[in-house]
Amino acid sequence: DSTSNIDNDVQLTSSAEIVRYLPRAAAIGFFAPFPNMWFATGRQVGSAGRLLSGIETLAMYTIEGLAIVGLWRERRRFSAWLLVSTAAIGLIALGLVVVNVGTLYRLRYAFLILIIIVAAKGFTDLFDWYENTRRG
Repeated sequence: DSTSNIDNDVQLTSSAEIVRYLPRAAAIGFFAPFPNMWFATGRQVGSAGRLLSGIETLAMYTIEGLAIVGLWRERRRFSAWLLVSTAAIGLIALGLVVVNVGTLYRLRYAFLILIIIVAAKGFTDLFDWYENTRRG
């Protein structure tokens, strides 16, 4: 009955259905709440709460982009792949089993911390690149 549930009509009853749903679960785990939810009025938090969560999600999109840069720069290091794959597996698993965006929003922070670590490397690499190009 909640307005923040995702894919209420989906029931995964076989292994094949779970495998076919994995891309959607990845999108949910990494990117929910989606932009169409940012401007809707929430039942408990209203439009201001939804907009605030949208701003935070936009910041997480930026951090995930920086994590891609960090992973690319450290692509030969096993530790970077271990961090990102652990976070990705956790986020995809949450996307499979958690139907409520509010619950997903809170549970995924442990995995997003791992992505933030890789994103910090991406940020420093971009900053160093900018400084080097600015100096000439």
